[in-house]
Amino acid sequence: MIELAHRFPHPSFKQSEAPCISIYLPTHKSASDSAQDRILFKNQLQTIEKSLRETLQKDEVAALLEPLYTLQQDRPFWDKSSAGLALFRDKNHCLMYRLRSDVEAQTHIDDKFYIKPLIRYFQTPENYHVLLISQSSFAFYTGHRDKAMRVEFPDDVPTTMRDIFGEERFEKHLNHAAYGNAGEAMVHGHHDKKDVFEKDLERYFNHVDAFVTEQFSKPTRVPLILWALSEHQPFFRKLSKNPFLLEEGVKRSVKGVNADDIAAKAWEIVETNVERNIAQLLDAYHAAKSKNKASSNIHEVAKYVAQNRVATIFIEAKRQVNGRLDKDSGRIVSTTSHDVLDDLAEAVFDTGGRVIVLPEKSMPATSGVAAIYRY
Repeated sequence: MIELAHRFPHPSFKQSEAPCISIYLPTHKSASDSAQDRILFKNQLQTIEKSLRETLQKDEVAALLEPLYTLQQDRPFWDKSSAGLALFRDKNHCLMYRLRSDVEAQTHIDDKFYIKPLIRYFQTPENYHVLLISQSSFAFYTGHRDKAMRVEFPDDVPTTMRDIFGEERFEKHLNHAAYGNAGEAMVHGHHDKKDVFEKDLERYFNHVDAFVTEQFSKPTRVPLILWALSEHQPFFRKLSKNPFLLEEGVKRSVKGVNADDIAAKAWEIVETNVERNIAQLLDAYHAAKSKNKASSNIHEVAKYVAQNRVATIFIEAKRQVNGRLDKDSGRIVSTTSHDVLDDLAEAVFDTGGRVIVLPEKSMPATSGVAAIYRY
């Protein structure tokens, strides 16, 4: 049976037993293209089967590949496919990730799973939160790539200023005149009333910030996007104590938006934020290299990886460098059937460092790897 995996890394990656099969496959949604996907997958399996028979008995190969061949024959599965698949199989595990972006078709048989393409996929956070807030109420959405869903709170959770301050005080603050084209309530009154309102608005925003931080952001550690009018953005951000709130938000009214609008804008912000962070890390690499605190020499990088002294490592996405990392000595052992870049990426990932997988044109070096050292 194949387990549909969502989190990365999956615990079975550390429990794998050779031979470990890794398969990446682009897929399509149209019926005619999905038939071609099945054929491509079947060809991959036949290539794997031929290779496995060089070291395993026929019945062992059959048992190992049985769930994958069953999947290949599942027409409804292929007709409902996404943009890509990543499959991992050893004697004890059979995992599948359904990916929402294209991947390059490739297969690997080794003593561990090949995860470099997955690291690249998951370096952009799949999940995000969106807080929609006005001066009178708030709503909260959870998002996954290009989909977003509103969180419905229990009745005892206050989601409006009226819930917090009560009907009488709320009515003193607001009337129901339209605010421009936004349709939001507008404050009216003298300066003293305005001051009182702003203090209550600050209390309200503080309440929402604390609620979202404790109930959602801290437990999940996913990015939070603020959706509010431009005048409310700096006001909320100044008081917010949420470490996961992104600098860029959506400066629009919360009126009339739907889940599709929210997902489209939020995912654009998430991707832009990742690109900005990568650009900052590349700048940090060049600055560190000028002080001999970074390198693109693969043998030097391997030594520092083994010593757990790499803070950030950049790996070229499509490059494969033959070799195997000896984690004890930091040496690269010669071999023709293993990608040492995958070893380096996995080792840094396991020790809490950043792993950034980039296309060739975005790499800061031509060796396929570059690293910033911890010290």
